[in-house]
Amino acid sequence: MIRHIHFNRWKPGTPPEAIDKVFEMLADFPQRFPEIRKMGVHRDARLGIEASGFKNMDFAIVLDFDDEAAFRTYMGREHHKMIVKTYISPYREESARIQYIFE
Repeated sequence: MIRHIHFNRWKPGTPPEAIDKVFEMLADFPQRFPEIRKMGVHRDARLGIEASGFKNMDFAIVLDFDDEAAFRTYMGREHHKMIVKTYISPYREESARIQYIFE
């Protein structure tokens, strides 16, 4: 199995409605993309310790796929690219991603 985790930090001043729209647009991904085995979309709980000098990301999406081919199929889908371009990229200050293999 492949797990893909994407973290995002919103630009300062991003309207709450824009963030809500991202969650709305991602809601049907497991039904829309058969290669997704499991998905979670999460808002930061704001429990980060500011004194450490680290700042939490604002949201994470966690996606599981059977294999690398399924992951690459998902990443190449036009609807996925459109959602990122239209609803996430305009408000993204920073992002990070990881993919790893697990049983």
